[in-house]
Amino acid sequence: MARLQLFEFMDHKWFPRFLRDPMTAYLEAMYGLVDLAPFAAKLRDLMAETGATRIVDMGSGSTGPMIRIFRTLQPAGGGTLDLVLTDLYPSEIGKTRAAAQGDPHIRYESRSVDATRIPDDLEGVRTMVAVFHHLPPELARRVLENAARARAPIAIFEPTVRHPATVLTSPFILLAVFLMTLRIRPLSFAQIFFTYVIPLLPLLIWWDGVVSHLRTYDQNELRKLTEGIDAPGYRWEIGGIRVKGMPVPLPYLVGRPG
Repeated sequence: MARLQLFEFMDHKWFPRFLRDPMTAYLEAMYGLVDLAPFAAKLRDLMAETGATRIVDMGSGSTGPMIRIFRTLQPAGGGTLDLVLTDLYPSEIGKTRAAAQGDPHIRYESRSVDATRIPDDLEGVRTMVAVFHHLPPELARRVLENAARARAPIAIFEPTVRHPATVLTSPFILLAVFLMTLRIRPLSFAQIFFTYVIPLLPLLIWWDGVVSHLRTYDQNELRKLTEGIDAPGYRWEIGGIRVKGMPVPLPYLVGRPG
């Protein structure tokens, strides 16, 4: 299947907050059902190898699955590791969720942070989880170039994969929205109204979900994005991660300085 650079509603600043917030709440609930352990294990190995004690998450939005992944890496009792969540357009919801953790080792960066030009003071392992597929090839490559030239480790994970099976099973997304919505906490009036009275949210979530799969870079495309990046000694690792419930391995990319 060819990669399609289609649009997702949640990509755009004009998308209204009364729909964006319920969609974000649904995604947060769904991430709670995803087996994140394989992603965490790969990230743990990278941090141990490089000696990094800080994660700089890029394109964090409303925090996504990164806090859950961080919790699995954090030693019992906390401390020693830090998580900085960043975004080009910092999310007020994300800031609130990060603050609600009550953990001094988790913070949401207030300033705008461009993943293609990470500030020098934000050192650590760079991560992107469920974000890289949003970037067109020219921007995706610039993210990788910036990490390699800064000698910064980077880990990119996707909970989506471009495969016929994921497209054929996409109608189940609609069913999942109807089944999962009542489990969301806190549950807003808009979440209920635009799911069960005017079923706009199921359609929007279905569209963005299908497009996410169709935009996901496969392993060969990830390799092409790294080709020719001038960073002597910097090494790339590209492969697939097996996750429960997915018919095929999910693509990942890890970069590390030599």
